[in-house]
Amino acid sequence: MRILRGIVRKIDRLGEKSIDKNGLEWEKCVFHIELVGFSKRTPHEKLPEHLAGKIVKVYRWCAFDWHYRTDVYATLTEEETEKVLEGKLDLTT
Repeated sequence: MRILRGIVRKIDRLGEKSIDKNGLEWEKCVFHIELVGFSKRTPHEKLPEHLAGKIVKVYRWCAFDWHYRTDVYATLTEEETEKVLEGKLDLTT
């Protein structure tokens, strides 16, 4: 299982909100994640050169203040990783 990781550089709040069954309000956000490599669980995997330093946009739901931190590591899901490797996820510089 290959999982990409990166550093959260920016978070855009989309304004779309949802209340869960416990009454907690969640807000949909776009995370701009700079790709740095694969998860430490796959040390033999090397990030393709064309992806190094690229920013990928990932949609996440946030509710707590620590969800909005930038300059921290973030791990993509397996599905997000596969989309990036297939060129199907929104990449920016």
